Amino acid sequence: MRDNYLEEYYSFLRFPSVSTDAKFADKVRDCATWVSQKLEKIGLESKVVST
Repeated sequence: MRDNYLEEYYSFLRFPSVSTDAKFADKVRDCATWVSQKLEKIGLESKVVST
């Protein structure tokens, strides 16, 4: 089970999301969507908001 949690964490860390660089805008959105889906999976409400 611990390995599963670590793999989830590593998946999150692998997102090349640098919010100050416009070329990473799609990756930032992908990362936000990934986090939102994880939150919803555990029963929380979540919404990705573009800024």
